Amino acid sequence: MRIIGSTEIKKFKQGFILKEYLLDEEITIVFIEYLSKLGFSQYFPDFAKPFFRITKNGKFMIKGIQGNGSLQVFYLDCFAGYEQDITEYIASFNAV
Repeated sequence: MRIIGSTEIKKFKQGFILKEYLLDEEITIVFIEYLSKLGFSQYFPDFAKPFFRITKNGKFMIKGIQGNGSLQVFYLDCFAGYEQDITEYIASFNAV
């Protein structure tokens, strides 16, 4: 899985940042399970569009919809380096 684009959607006064990442593939259940290793995961398969959310308290929240080609990450501390960790983790998905 590769990130082929990113957009900073909003920057908050408290230092929080919301970013959207465009992926080169659609999000699958296997990819959601892979991301769930990063924190507490919630998956809602019965929604009209199956939704997932992965949170790491005090660090970040990842959310998206199965079948879409993008996801959003809400960084709770933009100075802690989590963005690089998450983007590298996404990029290593195909190696699994």
